Amino acid sequence: MAEELLQFLVMSGVGGLFVGSLFFSETLVIPAAILSVQGFWTPTEIFAAVLMGTIIKDSFWFISGRKAFSFVEQWARLHEGLETIERHSRRLMKHPLLLLLVYKLAYGTRTATILYLSRSSSVRLVSFTFFNAIGTAIWLFVTISVGRLAGAGIINLLPAL
Repeated sequence: MAEELLQFLVMSGVGGLFVGSLFFSETLVIPAAILSVQGFWTPTEIFAAVLMGTIIKDSFWFISGRKAFSFVEQWARLHEGLETIERHSRRLMKHPLLLLLVYKLAYGTRTATILYLSRSSSVRLVSFTFFNAIGTAIWLFVTISVGRLAGAGIINLLPAL
């Protein structure tokens, strides 16, 4: 799978970064940053394409979560389970937008956190999108920087091998 993803990225360029970010955000950025050291893309191109794709994807999950929870809440048994989750998570929901900024750094929790936040009536789509963009930008800056450092290290090691 990794080899196919790299071939897709190399063959499709910046458009591939955008499309790939809709499906493979975490697994896409580091290889793209490593390849940017070899001149495939600039860090700015990676940043812009993945930022746009990630914001679109996360907004889709937020809107979908809102619709799904409003549908699920019609069933009493599931509603009881949701109330239990709500009781245990009131502390987190005191600062939902701070949670949105922090969740980007916790690998593998993005979609679950977005779905959770979509249930809260205090988080509006505009606020979600704004804070999501800030969190994504910070995450991308760090991830692209680490990927480029790794790519530079690999290039420096190749002559020794």
